[in-house]
Amino acid sequence: MEITTNENDNLKTDKRAFCLKKRPHLVRYFDDNLTIDKRLAFETIKPYKELNYSKYQSGMQLILEYDRKDWKYSIKPESDNRLHTNLTRTNKKLRKCLYYKEERLSAVDIRASQPFFFAVFLKAFLKKDYNLVKQIGASKLISKKKFDELCNLDVNRDEIIAFVEIILTEDFYTNFSTHLEIPIDKEGKPYKMKTNYIESRSKLQKRKKIDFEQPRIKESFETNRDYAKSIIMEVFFSSPRTPTKEAKQFRTLYPSVSKVMKFIKDEWINFDKLLSHIESFCLLDSVAFRFSKNHKNIPIWSIHDSLVTTKQNIQLLKEETEQLLSEVTTIKRDKLKDIVVIDDW
Repeated sequence: MEITTNENDNLKTDKRAFCLKKRPHLVRYFDDNLTIDKRLAFETIKPYKELNYSKYQSGMQLILEYDRKDWKYSIKPESDNRLHTNLTRTNKKLRKCLYYKEERLSAVDIRASQPFFFAVFLKAFLKKDYNLVKQIGASKLISKKKFDELCNLDVNRDEIIAFVEIILTEDFYTNFSTHLEIPIDKEGKPYKMKTNYIESRSKLQKRKKIDFEQPRIKESFETNRDYAKSIIMEVFFSSPRTPTKEAKQFRTLYPSVSKVMKFIKDEWINFDKLLSHIESFCLLDSVAFRFSKNHKNIPIWSIHDSLVTTKQNIQLLKEETEQLLSEVTTIKRDKLKDIVVIDDW
């Protein structure tokens, strides 16, 4: 069934209207003051013309959108509940070309955000505190009955407390990398072999197909931390019975944490949906909302697990993000000083 231009326009209007209603504080500053340095942007994407033409095309499209003030935003509450905008589609190199009232932008980032928001949920689990589950925006996904069942699991509390403590006091990905046997290639970089899927061109085709001519391809990483992060994402968002060596290492290292994750995956929802909903509620609907209310004339945007403002306001945003995130998650603010970091583009 072909969608007409009018239907496309109506769909775009509906998406915009929903975002304006749900998160007006994060779309308000998509206005004529948000600009892109076109000359610098064209220079930035020029190398992709030969190296990665699809990336070059998407870059060109974004430059045109910023130039024309063709703002696009959407939220999918049934999936990740994040805010998707022109800014979230802009890669880090192009972000350096963005200005608001001729001032460069910068971001406050949540270090190891997925493990962090899992740690927030685990705090509610350890305290058997369903009110905290409500406070972090997870009660729509988790009923009181299922939460009580989870809290009755036979687990090693000391192990889970130690897991949370590592997330809050160390770089979790770096810590986890020390427990892995990481293969190194001839260039001295960590790597792993992953399944090679054929990209589907059909919107109706949901299942991935393996490319049997080249079923395995190499994925390289710059650091051991990047390698470990990739493994954690696989552990978090794959089946609790994933047979990969690294997943087995995680289950051996953290059997009780794995037991909690398995219960969630088996009984409730997709694990990534749980974490993205906690993240979006805490960061976008609580922290960003209250910051914008406190500072009505300071622009603020979001890029998933980051909040963005102008450089002159970035330190203020970091300090208030620490305070407001502490209030909504009940994680002590002194624990958040190294979790909430400035990502200076």
